[in-house]
Amino acid sequence: MAERNLSTNLKKLLINNEPFSYCHLVKFERPSQALLNGTFSTDAVRYAYYTDCTYNVAFDDQSKNMEGNANGIQTYVADKILDVGNYSETVEARASGMTLKLLAESLNNTVNSSQITINGSGLLSVPTTAGIDFTDKGFREGDKILITGGTNNGKFYRIIGIKTNNTALQLQVIDQAIGTQSTGTSITLSVSSDELKGPLGEINDGSLKSYHNREVFVYKAFLNPDSGAIVGSPVLTFKGIINSTNIMDNPSKSLEVQWKLTSHWGDFNAVKGRISNDKIHRAADANNRGQPLAAIRPEYANDLGFMHSEQTTNILAVYTAIEQEMVIKTKKKWFKSKISTSMKDVEVERDVNLNFSLEGKHIPVVYGVEKIAGVPIFVDTKSNDANNIFIAYSLCEGEIAGIYDVYIEGSPLVCINKEDSDDRNDAITTPVDGIEVFCRGRQDLGTTLGGVKQSGNGVTGSTGTNYTYGNGVKGYGRDGWEPTEEDIEEFYGKYYTPNTSVLSLTATDANGAGVIHEETISVSSPNTMRLTLHTGKKDQRANDTLVSIAQSPKFKRQADYFTGDFEYWSPNHRLLDTAYVVMDCEIAEDATTVPEVEYVVRGKEIESYNYDYSYDHSGAGSQAATNFKVGDVVDLKRTDTNATINGSVYIIDKWTFTDSQKNIRTRFRFSTAPNLAYSDGIPAITAFYMTDGTNRWDMVTYNHVLHSGTVPSTLSVEVTVAANGNNPMTVNTGTNPDFLTGGYLDFSDLYNFKFADNILEYFDKNFTLDFSGTTGTHTGGTSNGVVAGTKTIVSADRIKLASGASGTDDAYNGMTIQVTKTLNNATTGTKEASTYTRFISDYKGSTKVATVSEPWISGEEPDPDDVVFEDGAVFTYKLLPSLKQDDKRVSINPAIQLLDYMTNKGYGKGLDKEVDLSMSDFLQAARTCDSRGTQTLCGSKTATVGDRYVLTSNGAASGTVVSMGLVKSKGDFTDSAGTDYTVFQEVYGKFTKKFMKNTHSYELGDIVYTGKTTGYYRCTTAGIKSTEPTHSSGQTANGFIHITSIPLYKLNTNGTISSTTATFSRVSNGAYRNPCAEYNPANKSFDTGYSLFDSDFVQYWRYLGWNSPHQRNVTRHQTSCVVDTSQSVFANINSFLENFNGMLSYEAGKYALRIETTSDAIVSDIATSSDTGYTKGSEINARVIKEEDIIGTIKVEDKGPAKSYNTVSTSILDPGNQFKGTAVTFYDSNYLRADKNVIKTGTVNVASISSYYNARINVENFLRKSRFGMTISFKIGPKALLLIPGDTISVSHDRFGFNLKKFRITNISYQKDCSATIQASEYDDSFYTISKPALPSVSGNDQRTGIQASPGTPSNLSATAKAIGSIDLAWTNTSAFTDNMFTEVWVSVNSNASNRTLLTKTSGATRVLQHNVGEDGAQRYYWIRHGKSVVLGSSGQSKVKVLYSAFHGSANATTVIPSSLYDVILEADAGSFLSNSSGVLQSPANVTFTSTRHNLSAAANFTTAPSVTLTGSGDTRVLSKANMGNSNTSVVVTATVTSTTAERAAGANNTYTSSVTINKVTEGADGSDGDDGAAGPPGPGGAAGAAGNRGGGVFNFEESTTSGLSAANVTSWTGTLNDANANAIAALVIAAAPDNKIQPNDRITVTDNSANKAGTRVYTAAVTATASEADASDFSSLVTETFNGSVIVDGTLSASKLTANTTMTNNLNVGSSMILASGGKFHTPNKTSFTDNTNGFFLDTGGDFFLGDGTNHLKYDASAGSLSLAGSFSLAGPSGPPGPPGSNGSTPQAQKTIELFKKDDSSFGTGSAGNYANPTNGVESGWTTTQPSLSAGEATYMVRRTFTSDGNSPQDSSWSSPVIVAGVGSNGSNGSNGSNGNPGSDGSDGDDGSNGNPGSNGNPGGAGPPGAGGPPGAGGPPGPPGSDGDDGSNAVQPSFFIIDNTSSTNAPSNSQFNAIAGRTPIANDVVLMKNGNDSKSYKRGSSSWSHVTAFIKGDMVVSGSINGDRINAASTITVGGGNILLDGGNNRILITD
Repeated sequence: MAERNLSTNLKKLLINNEPFSYCHLVKFERPSQALLNGTFSTDAVRYAYYTDCTYNVAFDDQSKNMEGNANGIQTYVADKILDVGNYSETVEARASGMTLKLLAESLNNTVNSSQITINGSGLLSVPTTAGIDFTDKGFREGDKILITGGTNNGKFYRIIGIKTNNTALQLQVIDQAIGTQSTGTSITLSVSSDELKGPLGEINDGSLKSYHNREVFVYKAFLNPDSGAIVGSPVLTFKGIINSTNIMDNPSKSLEVQWKLTSHWGDFNAVKGRISNDKIHRAADANNRGQPLAAIRPEYANDLGFMHSEQTTNILAVYTAIEQEMVIKTKKKWFKSKISTSMKDVEVERDVNLNFSLEGKHIPVVYGVEKIAGVPIFVDTKSNDANNIFIAYSLCEGEIAGIYDVYIEGSPLVCINKEDSDDRNDAITTPVDGIEVFCRGRQDLGTTLGGVKQSGNGVTGSTGTNYTYGNGVKGYGRDGWEPTEEDIEEFYGKYYTPNTSVLSLTATDANGAGVIHEETISVSSPNTMRLTLHTGKKDQRANDTLVSIAQSPKFKRQADYFTGDFEYWSPNHRLLDTAYVVMDCEIAEDATTVPEVEYVVRGKEIESYNYDYSYDHSGAGSQAATNFKVGDVVDLKRTDTNATINGSVYIIDKWTFTDSQKNIRTRFRFSTAPNLAYSDGIPAITAFYMTDGTNRWDMVTYNHVLHSGTVPSTLSVEVTVAANGNNPMTVNTGTNPDFLTGGYLDFSDLYNFKFADNILEYFDKNFTLDFSGTTGTHTGGTSNGVVAGTKTIVSADRIKLASGASGTDDAYNGMTIQVTKTLNNATTGTKEASTYTRFISDYKGSTKVATVSEPWISGEEPDPDDVVFEDGAVFTYKLLPSLKQDDKRVSINPAIQLLDYMTNKGYGKGLDKEVDLSMSDFLQAARTCDSRGTQTLCGSKTATVGDRYVLTSNGAASGTVVSMGLVKSKGDFTDSAGTDYTVFQEVYGKFTKKFMKNTHSYELGDIVYTGKTTGYYRCTTAGIKSTEPTHSSGQTANGFIHITSIPLYKLNTNGTISSTTATFSRVSNGAYRNPCAEYNPANKSFDTGYSLFDSDFVQYWRYLGWNSPHQRNVTRHQTSCVVDTSQSVFANINSFLENFNGMLSYEAGKYALRIETTSDAIVSDIATSSDTGYTKGSEINARVIKEEDIIGTIKVEDKGPAKSYNTVSTSILDPGNQFKGTAVTFYDSNYLRADKNVIKTGTVNVASISSYYNARINVENFLRKSRFGMTISFKIGPKALLLIPGDTISVSHDRFGFNLKKFRITNISYQKDCSATIQASEYDDSFYTISKPALPSVSGNDQRTGIQASPGTPSNLSATAKAIGSIDLAWTNTSAFTDNMFTEVWVSVNSNASNRTLLTKTSGATRVLQHNVGEDGAQRYYWIRHGKSVVLGSSGQSKVKVLYSAFHGSANATTVIPSSLYDVILEADAGSFLSNSSGVLQSPANVTFTSTRHNLSAAANFTTAPSVTLTGSGDTRVLSKANMGNSNTSVVVTATVTSTTAERAAGANNTYTSSVTINKVTEGADGSDGDDGAAGPPGPGGAAGAAGNRGGGVFNFEESTTSGLSAANVTSWTGTLNDANANAIAALVIAAAPDNKIQPNDRITVTDNSANKAGTRVYTAAVTATASEADASDFSSLVTETFNGSVIVDGTLSASKLTANTTMTNNLNVGSSMILASGGKFHTPNKTSFTDNTNGFFLDTGGDFFLGDGTNHLKYDASAGSLSLAGSFSLAGPSGPPGPPGSNGSTPQAQKTIELFKKDDSSFGTGSAGNYANPTNGVESGWTTTQPSLSAGEATYMVRRTFTSDGNSPQDSSWSSPVIVAGVGSNGSNGSNGSNGNPGSDGSDGDDGSNGNPGSNGNPGGAGPPGAGGPPGAGGPPGPPGSDGDDGSNAVQPSFFIIDNTSSTNAPSNSQFNAIAGRTPIANDVVLMKNGNDSKSYKRGSSSWSHVTAFIKGDMVVSGSINGDRINAASTITVGGGNILLDGGNNRILITD
């Protein structure tokens, strides 16, 4: 985290709090027409520029025009802006606003004159004789004016200057040229500034005259108050759009227009998703013609793919069935007939009616890997065969990478694991009965489906055929169009017949590509199906199968309802950017329905911007990635200059991934990011290479441009057109030009063209010609309407490249070409640019002609020769890397996914990544998401931190690198018998792997652990292992060699492997455990050593989006999601953010993404003299907020327990559970205990997280954060501009006890006066603590179907009682357990199996269960059995059957109480006594109470309220009917148990109580209402809850005749409290409380002034409104006050003992003694040690004493035992208490102390200058006796010296050293003091702020306090010696006295006081009157004593400061190991530690 990036000068101004002026610069976007590509010009002329400054301001905002050139400096016109409102920045994705007010006085002002002239330079003027002053007429610079009349009639211009005494206007062109004008014509000028019209704007001529949704930029400029120059650069504080407006004409004021702005978030509520609807897709007009400029992409206008997407279809499908028919034969003979019968098979036809209702749906977006169902957009059968149904399913936005798997009726085509493969594999010869969906490959090994191309160029048996367009694609519409009504531009008219014989039923892919574009998979059951995928390419072709059927034999609906001209499914049915599947499904006897099909999609390939500093190979030849390996040291160099950009860097990672074209791409990462001259995340160096000195590997960045240039010429040819009636038109070239030497790839004879003659309506768009020689035939339609003759046609699918292009054929094939067309507007001087992108399909180096993958948009053909349009357009191009070289990936990084969504124009927000986004922040957030954590290895700490160590393939230095890590730290786990450990970061791979039978492919050199006693194993062969190693003693078997420890070798800086080793192992109880482990002292065991989680835990890694099961894929945040584009952009962005702790803020006009993660250290940085430009002593780090920074109120809130959880639950769609829901729950037992075992469950959104482990981390973080609910808000000054929402700050505040406490900023609200209000939430590192996960039972669930064998029986059932009232069960699943199996748990209260009942059924591979029995001492018996569901197929119907194993059991346990639970529970066998109508108790005879103690050894103490007699003993008591008594309506019986010392040491509280209330219930008429009691109003619990809202109150009662408080009450309260007095005081509280109840934590103080008694107790029992229920035991003991903070006393604070860290007072009187604790010191501020010769006083607890300086002193050296007196030294001090008259005093000499001051200069000159008569004689000039006035950053220095008249009496030998006594903007080193304390809120502003003029003492108002570093002055001027002692009476000071053993605590008499003080009392004397345990304090006024209102009986402990006029202590002031600093100059004592 860092501060906002502002210029250095501006930061210094804000930090120093220097004075400044400010103004706002506002840039308005003017209304204008959209450009051809739908965008708007960014040229400067399109904006209005205003400022609220009083003068014009020139500023360059660094914006660029449409060509990418700088707009330059613009003038912001003064006096237009009336007001700029507040604005805010936040971490939440929500809109913020701002209000602007503009002065609109000039609106519609007019001038009419016939003397107006306009010259060729645009200067409009009138002669002075015309009497027109344009300024007086209300015309202002910046206004837009309308000219009516003359040569410029109806034109608008902008005033950019007013000249010649306001008689001339300099005009600027807006959209039309300025014509000259001479006099004589009546011309009217009208002010028509759009920005002043507000709601008066109009929509006219296609130009949006309203400003709504137009952009506004608001900058804040900080100005030097003297020069007016801008400091630094203006800051873009707000960028948004206009949301609403109003205009107000107030006659008493001015005409004002108000604009209400909203940030761009306000525009995010739109739904941006595409819909599978033809008209919307093509942006069809009223005539059903697509509009290229209105469609999302112009190409959509001609894409007919969604033509059938909203039709209802009824299909009568026919299939053939085999029936047996009886055949009867009769054979006749003469004597008889013989009849025989037989059966034969007969084919019969049957039909099934299938209905499909299609409707348009929003097309989702898939990121990562997700399972989705398609939306049907086309359904039909062949016209001549109803046996097969053809369905096109829209899947999602393209381009996706492919399909990994297909689920048919819920069963995947890829086998889940080995067991599933054994049962369902396509290749098995004896499949399990009932299986309908066979499978191939294995998910757990990373296998996916594979596809085969069944049609296309080069596919065996697939024939290409030219498509015949019906009437030239003019027939869109059932009845067709006339030839002159061309509707659709033809796409290449060729299709291929499919060859299904090439398909495979078992095709799979092991490299992660899956089924890719135009590949087909074949399925044989439950239906015979073929599924062909189209991945949604930008230029994809139509599906060959559907096109070929539409040509012949036609589809059924096509043949029945549409004419031959209608294009039912043509090459134009392309479904651009839409991933879709075409299904060919056969209907048969055993498959009469179309099955439900879902697709596991490998989602969009999105631009990743090389965020992880890995780059693709450039494609350079003769380079091999195998020449480079992890651990190598290489140099990185620029490709163009060979200059080194990074030298000697390690390769720290190398991996491959498969892209959507099945290219395997290799990537490297380095120990240092390549220095590519990044600017906001965008590299300037785009091509570089690495070399080891011999080998080379070239790489390019995502934005690399391989070649660029200007298109030199138009590719056109003159042809002769022939009209052939009803036959197609033909053209003849005579001689074919070079660009006609080859067609488009496999379309060798087809070309797309555009007629240059735009009058030819019939070919106003592109069309296709089929060439044979020099003759081209239009591929369809007739010649009707064709005009024969010579015409020019332009190639619509080729482009001529510049001369610098490659001369090699096919050099650019597969690359992207980006063509920009730029139009010059000669009138306005602006340029319009539109850009189109195509893929190059073919390149001819000899002609430098490239063929593109699809035609250019009509009218946008590269035409620099103006063959089509004479518009002077210039065409430039860039060649970008091919699909093999870009950085598009299927990313599971949520930051990259969000970046794609926010920049995509089709389904996202469509932001410009360079203009609207802070790319550096987004890419840094992506790297944070990829944080991979650390690995901790046990067994050694010998490695050196900072070194890299490697695991080698052979266990020796000669091997190759298997894994590698950088040593981060090391140590030993002291609580685990001293186990050594080393922590590695930047780890490549893993140091150890567990043995995974048949589920993992090992690499050579992998280390495998089994957890057994044999040891570890190194893999000697790679591959899948089926046999667990068990051998030992160094043997080799089954591809493993036995080892007992794991050596890692140090990697040298040159990349070689050294012989230095660090050896690791962890052996426990003889077993070799995984050494990658970390000790957990809480449970005294080892957890995993992976700080995130172990990749071994992840079984179905491919389906999480991983490229391999490598540890590199374990990252902190990873997501896969299906984005619902029917939701608003706003909602979807927030959903993204919730899943990865993202914070998206809008700062300075750009969106910045940050990840909420662990804060960096926030260190205070105080400016010193070396910090140039900063005021010395100021805090440079803006993120450090100190108390003096805060203006006014600081508010702290807590959200309370409602949002504080101890358990968090959620669920994920788990690929390991067939993308079904898997629960993820996390709870913290410490939180649960703190919440008194009340479960408080929260939920968190992890919908986009597929990994259980990543979800678990998010859930845990959410839980941790919920326990911290504090928020803080405060206001600070302009330095807030340096802060960023989402960043952490530290706050210090003494009263709150905050010392650099961290908070995270959630919102900054900036005020117009440059202050800001900060809102922040509490931060703690524990938020991001990650508990060590174990392999959960939920991971890996398969839920397979189709296995019929009975499941095996479970074993090893155990039952253990652990948690309160619960029993934990564990068992072992059968070895044949599969994930479609489950386990049933049965329970009984006895061992009789016939009594058992089903407890629960666990899903998947769960092997543990906790049964919450809910009672103590309950015995339960358990049995278990396995079951599984199998699916049986019958006549196309699925039937489910459940098979069970035998029961296993029983096991039993009895519930117990855990040792951690302490409590007592009191229960009664009845709840009430029943009385008759006379009130006499009837029944029961007795109520028995039983207390149950949990882990408490002491017996319970029983009490009752009111007091009644209980009988019994031990834990049982009995209340009889007689003892209950007839008069008591209720009795509360309480059992109290006091814990022992040992129990408290184990965590128990002091006491535990439990109560039961027994009520008296009257029988009789009221009995009938008993049934309603339970449903009645809330009981006591509800009342308590309502009262709880009041909280504990504070109550004070004083004894008097009217108060109800008696002296006896007070005596009991302050002494031994009994029940009666407790009841009495409780009654007072109940009467005084607002809710008439006494509540827990009520604090009651009672006082008896006459007896001088007072005491405070706290009520601790349950809430009650009955005073008799509040007994003595319900109140605490007398409270001793403890204050966490500061105590300020405006008067006198009296105590027998005062302990504080800091005490400040004007006077300190100690009645008895002042004791320094061991190590304490008592000294003046400038004399800090015994050896310090500075003048002052020093005393320490060692006995050393030093008074004076090095020359004159009294000194005692305790260690030497010597006392010395040196120099001229007087033992007289300040006037003290009266003493006996001195006898030998000399006549005192006159004395004076001089103080001199100087501003900003500490040089003084001669220290001994001056004398008594002329103190300043010889003093350096500039020093005066008056303090100077100060400005910001200035300081006042002071020197002091005391002179005596005779020069011999003790006086200062020289002037004191200069010290700062005042300063503006700096912080006094010793804080504030008294009235000259802390500066005001705007201290730095001097005259402008609250500081005002200097105060009465001469110091500047609001300036920093007088520094304590001034001259000591501790003793003041020397007191008069000797005989002058009589004057001491004038120095009597008020004191503190204790008068003990008095007869009362009343105020003392004069005689009592004189007896102890030796004098009469004076004002402010304080006396403590004591009488036994009673005491009372009094303070003397002018003539009488008054009772001290604040008296604390006992010790007062203060953790902060005590401030008061005086601190009096009767006996002792104790300083806890600290110092007492005497500051006589400021009359204070500082007690510090």
